[in-house]
Amino acid sequence: MFVITWLWLWLRPASPLQEDTSRDLAFARELVDGTQLHLHGAWASFAALHQGTTWIDFLALCQLTGLGISGIETVLTTLLAGTVAVAYLGFGHLLPRREEISPPNAALVGDLAPLIAAVVVLAALPMTCEMPLLWQPILLPVPIVLAHLCLWRLLRDGELIDALALAVLCAFALDVHVVSLAMVMLAVVAVPLASKRPWLATPAALALGLGTLALCSPAALSGNFGILREHGWLVPIGVTLGAAVLAGVLARRRFAALSWETKLRVALGGELSAMAIVIAASLHPSTPALTGRYLLPFVPAVGLALGFTASRASSRGSLLTSTALSLGLLLASWSWLRPDSARMLPIYPAWRVDEFEPVAKLLRERGLTWTELAGRLQGPSHAMVLSHLSSLVDPGSPEPAHAQTGLLLVALDADQAQQVLAELPEGSQADPQRVTMLELGQLRALLLETSARADRLGVELCRDGQDCTAVRVATDSRIHQAHPNTWVGRAPAQQWLTADGREPSEQLLWRFPIQPGPRAMLLLSSTLAQPCAWMFVATEGFEPSASLPSASLELDEDASGFVLVSRRLAADQMACGEHGLFPPSIIETAPEWVRLRELLTPAWAADGTVGP
Repeated sequence: MFVITWLWLWLRPASPLQEDTSRDLAFARELVDGTQLHLHGAWASFAALHQGTTWIDFLALCQLTGLGISGIETVLTTLLAGTVAVAYLGFGHLLPRREEISPPNAALVGDLAPLIAAVVVLAALPMTCEMPLLWQPILLPVPIVLAHLCLWRLLRDGELIDALALAVLCAFALDVHVVSLAMVMLAVVAVPLASKRPWLATPAALALGLGTLALCSPAALSGNFGILREHGWLVPIGVTLGAAVLAGVLARRRFAALSWETKLRVALGGELSAMAIVIAASLHPSTPALTGRYLLPFVPAVGLALGFTASRASSRGSLLTSTALSLGLLLASWSWLRPDSARMLPIYPAWRVDEFEPVAKLLRERGLTWTELAGRLQGPSHAMVLSHLSSLVDPGSPEPAHAQTGLLLVALDADQAQQVLAELPEGSQADPQRVTMLELGQLRALLLETSARADRLGVELCRDGQDCTAVRVATDSRIHQAHPNTWVGRAPAQQWLTADGREPSEQLLWRFPIQPGPRAMLLLSSTLAQPCAWMFVATEGFEPSASLPSASLELDEDASGFVLVSRRLAADQMACGEHGLFPPSIIETAPEWVRLRELLTPAWAADGTVGP
């Protein structure tokens, strides 16, 4: 089971660049460097609760042993495969035996029923772990599956050791991700309900669980306590937990009289009902959108429920049908295990974490820091690239010098790369500071030195179309670099936009200083839909070369002043949403780089159409 599971999960593609992955790697890098000991992890999307440090500690430990991204993903694959194998063995010991069937059929049921349950768990992992992303949910199945096995052993045997192990595993699961709260609620009911010595097991499990959380992430525990108190949720949560304990105490005598098969039916029915409630609640507009990780705590119960159903099969035919169904679910999970690539070169490179490592190595070898790159780097997926570089290059000075030259990073296929290189000045390819190409399998990463006439570090953010203020783009905190943002003083720029009771703006407007220099063609490359794509909308101090708004702008050598870049932020258009508030990447190209501009120009802009 382990080998088959490992090979199946190994087929998933490498993790793409993603803000949450970059943030977690930045946390881990600070821990490895010893620059900061984090006592809590990242922030959850729900109520901004603090995640624990278990995931960060795991990444840091892997980095300390010299593992790169591929090595970390191999370790995770091994952990997940081992977890599914343990689940298979555990299901085999937990599923009730049927005395009324013949020995040959009993042997077949004993072999296939736990296998069906384990295959269902395996089939659910790509969706619920939200593969192929490298972030907390991919580690969560380890404590969740083990906690379920302890939970069901506790319901069957009532032993103190199972109650204590359940408490520790629930604490670890909650420390990995707050979605494990559902598992905690199950444990709160189960310990007083099924323990042979509830008056010892209940306080001991509570103390051990809280102690584990305090040991792993003390700041997360105290911080979340404050957040819950601020929202007025402490009393409702306390009442709910108290009611759960009381319900377990009151029902224990009746529960103890049940057979193991009936106990298992009750437990699985309760957990599947809870999953249905979560799914139903997600339909309400005020609740977070339902994603796979919210269902992850229920996956072992779904697997065991289907395995239990298979173990009740009355014939070999129905048992084999259940087996075929589980294999069908596994094949259906292929689209989550290996999702279609969203890569559209070069406008949307969809960089993978492993293939970006050589690019980061090259930037490190050049001695470039993050804050320097914030003023120099240009290209598609600009903010995403900067986000990922937070853990791979030195943070730099909080007040870097303004850039004299730019650095354009584009990902091309082999044919596109040759077309672009053919347009470059003769002899420039011999200078690695001006032109560098990295061969990354079928991908070509091209680094080109460009002009830096747009001052990215001197950019201003405007509200109401005219009130502009200088913002700070460069920060020397890896964690802040991992989510590129701009700052007004010490506060995020978003706060300035809505200060003094202002309504959230439906338009973002940035004001870039323009310096004299070599002739250049400025370009805003984007995959955003036309209504919310970035546009040059106005100039100050010089006349634009063409009518505005436009996705491109030509600068003469003596042009200086300001250029204003804007896009819509309509609330009803999810595609226009901002993750943080960071200036767009203005790509500066030499006039003769015609083919490169063609490749980087959005289709709607190439047609000559512009936004409203």
